[in-house]
Amino acid sequence: ADNVPQTLTSVTISSDNINHSLAKVGDTVTLHFFTIEPIKPPTVYIAGHHISEDDITNNLPDNGNEWFAHYQMSSGDSEGQVGFSINYVDAVDNPGSTITGTSDSSIVMFDKTAPTIPVITTSSQSVNIDSIHIIGTAESGSSITITGGASTATGTATGGDYDISVTLTHNTVNHLSVTAN
Repeated sequence: ADNVPQTLTSVTISSDNINHSLAKVGDTVTLHFFTIEPIKPPTVYIAGHHISEDDITNNLPDNGNEWFAHYQMSSGDSEGQVGFSINYVDAVDNPGSTITGTSDSSIVMFDKTAPTIPVITTSSQSVNIDSIHIIGTAESGSSITITGGASTATGTATGGDYDISVTLTHNTVNHLSVTAN
């Protein structure tokens, strides 16, 4: 008889955000884990929420060793590191240890606070040039989008500062708009 507890060989957490270690409201956090032997459907919590069996998938149904659990972050969730737990039993009901950490040190940080409004420090200019550098400040790590020129320009506020080159439309006034996400 098999009375050896099952173990998970790999556990990772990530977000579908462009930065997989960050999540905002609406982003989906995914736990991905492997077992040595097949297990029965596990009980999973992400950010304190019980994950329904509909949101837990097994990509190898023939042997049941690879699992995914998904949760979409909401405004009611607490900011900070997204916690999780995985409880499981093997095919003959031997329980494994509750898992609350990753095997690769991966984490997801949840941030539901909107970035501060970007500030533009570049002064107004009245010259016919091809492009201009827009310099300013915004919340560190936020994505900056500048519209109103010949095309949309994007960049990131690194350490709270940004410097983005914007291509301008010739022979007209370019009304630029800066947003941060």
